[in-house]
Amino acid sequence: MNYASVYQALINKSKERMLLDGYSERHHIIPVALGGLDGEENIAVLTAREHFIAHMLLAKIHGGSMWYAVIMMKGKKNRYINSKLYDVARKESSLHQIGKFVSKDTRKAMGIARIGYVTPQSTKDKMSLSKKGVPLTDRNKIALRESCARPESKKRRSEARIISINKPGAKDKLSQSMKLRWQDAEYRNKVLESRKLFNLDKDFLLKRGVAIKRALQEKRKLKGEQEQTVVDLQNNLQTNLNGESNAEI
Repeated sequence: MNYASVYQALINKSKERMLLDGYSERHHIIPVALGGLDGEENIAVLTAREHFIAHMLLAKIHGGSMWYAVIMMKGKKNRYINSKLYDVARKESSLHQIGKFVSKDTRKAMGIARIGYVTPQSTKDKMSLSKKGVPLTDRNKIALRESCARPESKKRRSEARIISINKPGAKDKLSQSMKLRWQDAEYRNKVLESRKLFNLDKDFLLKRGVAIKRALQEKRKLKGEQEQTVVDLQNNLQTNLNGESNAEI
């Protein structure tokens, strides 16, 4: 199907007919996202059904962000769009977002917009439930590693931890949480298995602690010897300079 010709025929029909009776909607012939203007020459008056069809045709022709416009046509009252079309529009819009660059100003504006917003507990529970048992894709793993490795991300996490742990009652709450978590047999078994896997028994931990302590002591000793060597060299140089000065006198 030639979607462009169908779209043009729809626009021509709206231009040639008389004013619509009853409900109508204004439609940008060339979408603003594609450089269209708000002038009357770029406006077509369509019925609700025609308006939806027009956006579906634009999405078929141009793809990308045009699919997001189709999603927006759904509105809060589930108007115009059936479940099959909505599923297609959502998938195509999601694909368009992959790899899309978001500027720092946009990220900042998004953060400011969410200040004061509290996510309902029911929403948190739904999000948590939807993620349980779902393995991360390779793309998500790479993105997560890159995000965690950024210096600004490390700094934010460090600051957040300091603020969180210093809140009144935070340490007691954390301690209580860990005690409750340790009562979970599945969690306890995982920890014990990991200790066996890496030989993290008490003797190993003790030996490792002693080794680290000795290494630090050796490092401090070596640093002290190096500093003393520098001082001795400076003293010898000053002595030699003083001797030469006395000889000249």
